[in-house]
Amino acid sequence: MKKTAVIGICGQSVFLYCDKFPKASESIKANNIYIEPGGKGANASTAIKRLGGNVSFLVSIGNDDYARTCKDFFKKENLNATCIEKEGKTDYGLIMHDSNGDNCVTVYIDNNVKINTADITTFEEEIKSSDYILLSGELSDEVLLKVKELCGEDNKIIFDPSPVRNYPLDFLKQVWLFTPNEVEYENLFKLINPARVAITLGEDGARLIENGKTTDFKTKKVDVINTTGAGDVFNGALCYALELDYSLTDAIKFALKAATYKVTHNYVLEGIPTLKDIRD
Repeated sequence: MKKTAVIGICGQSVFLYCDKFPKASESIKANNIYIEPGGKGANASTAIKRLGGNVSFLVSIGNDDYARTCKDFFKKENLNATCIEKEGKTDYGLIMHDSNGDNCVTVYIDNNVKINTADITTFEEEIKSSDYILLSGELSDEVLLKVKELCGEDNKIIFDPSPVRNYPLDFLKQVWLFTPNEVEYENLFKLINPARVAITLGEDGARLIENGKTTDFKTKKVDVINTTGAGDVFNGALCYALELDYSLTDAIKFALKAATYKVTHNYVLEGIPTLKDIRD
């Protein structure tokens, strides 16, 4: 089996469930609260691991209780995680859900705890020995460029460009596959015309644009409970399928099944499937 290296964040995720999102200056009451560890990197890595894939994960954490929660979680999932501990606060995410199942997310990342180029250097062998490198827009330009520098021709970068910003063109040109949602793709297209992009379309499935050819993928219609983390599960499942030498189109079909399973569950971690869950 091939291997994936994931570089990303893990922190405390707090979910608030409300009838509607507040307007400016409005105070509202939440109907429920739920707390669990999470973050793009942690979620995607967990998806690969639960499915039975080969994954290593680089994460930077603080020296607080949230960091201990993250480490306990990695141990529980038997995840091969390289944790860089620093003086500062572990990442924190607030996710609000309304009665329609939509969500809005606010993330706090301590500058003192962010992954830096020195951290990437400690992870160099994992990067070079991996077939796929999964990254997201939560990483700094310097980190993205450092990963690019370490990658050879056989290391394929899969990039979730969220949130979209003016990324270095030198990095974008080396990305093998982009995995944005519709809005992110529209903004990304202003920066570069990707040779290969898998656009997630929510309940409408996904769209692959590869060298000018477009292929649409439909997904099963389900009762959506919570969409948070669906993109992370999609990315993780995609990497797992590629590790097994699935074609890109078949990998996208598999990843859609995993993401569909996720949105039928209330929280992120309980919605990250095993291979048995997908088969069932």
